[in-house]
Amino acid sequence: MNYIDLFNLVLAKDQPLKIELPDQWLWDIIEEFIYQFQSFCNFRTKLAKRSDEDIEQLKRNIKIWNVHAVLNVMHSLVDKSRIVEQLEAAKKGGKLIKKQTSFIFAFDSILQSRW
Repeated sequence: MNYIDLFNLVLAKDQPLKIELPDQWLWDIIEEFIYQFQSFCNFRTKLAKRSDEDIEQLKRNIKIWNVHAVLNVMHSLVDKSRIVEQLEAAKKGGKLIKKQTSFIFAFDSILQSRW
């Protein structure tokens, strides 16, 4: 299973997953996802250091770590959790919904995208 499979598992369900992972694990998953994306972008931009085979491989697989796909995952996690609405309600004195894996994923996505 890769990151996208994991995120799709969370996003495909109508109801929250019945698993709870420690908040630190969820943070680490999002952080590592972003780190892997950033590392690949750095790799891809340094073409002068790449072999002809590497460059050809990159050309054949242009959808690998596509910026739009990565942003779509992050935004989908945020949208699915409805965290923005929950945080707005909390500002007005409301309560946040009980802890859910999708909620924490989304919260971490928001924090790390602004980090």
